[in-house]
Amino acid sequence: MEDRVQNVEQVLAKMMKVLTQQEIKLLDQEGRSRRENIRIYNVPEGEEGTSMVDFVEKLLRDTHVLPPASEVHIERALRSLVPKPPGGPGDKPRSIIIGFNRYKVKEEILRRAWGKKQEDGTQLYQTVDEATIDMNKRGLPVRVTKSKESLAEQLARYAWKVVGGSEPQGAEDAREQGIREKLRIFRREPSPPSEEM
Repeated sequence: MEDRVQNVEQVLAKMMKVLTQQEIKLLDQEGRSRRENIRIYNVPEGEEGTSMVDFVEKLLRDTHVLPPASEVHIERALRSLVPKPPGGPGDKPRSIIIGFNRYKVKEEILRRAWGKKQEDGTQLYQTVDEATIDMNKRGLPVRVTKSKESLAEQLARYAWKVVGGSEPQGAEDAREQGIREKLRIFRREPSPPSEEM
C-alpha cells in the first residue's frame, strides 16, 4: 500500500513539473503572437467603414504617427471581440487591435506616438503602480487586480510530503553529522593497561 501511495506521489510530482513547463510555453507563445499588436482606444464605432485596414492606415497618417512616405504592412485590423455596445451616449467604443507584419514597425509607431503625447503635455506612466497612485490621489477609486494563482502554484501550496524520498542535501548532511556526534560520545575508550606485578 505504501509503495502505491509513493508511486502516485512521484507521478503527481512529474505531472506538476510537466504542467509548469507547458504553462511557461503557452505564455511564451501568447506573448509572441501579440508582439506585433497595438490597441487603439476611443475610436467611435462605425467610423471604419468597409475596410478596417485602410481606415487604420489613414488614421495613423492623419495623426502624424506614421510618416506619409513610409510603407506600412498591416496584417490585420479588427475591433476587440467583446460584445458591441448598444450605442448609448455613455457607452465606450470597442478598441481596435492592429497586427503588423514586423515588430520593428510597431515599435517605431509606438515611439512616435509616445513622443507626440509628451509634446502635448499628456502624462505617461511607466508602471501600473505609478498610474494607480496618481489616480487615487485625484480621487478616482482605482484598484489593481492581481492575476489568479496558477494550478501549479495552488498544488505547490498543498504539496504532500514524500514518504521515503530523499531528503534535501542540507538536511541529510545535518542528520549524518548528528549521528557521528552521538557515536563519538558513546564510543568506548580502551581501558588503560593494568600493571600487574
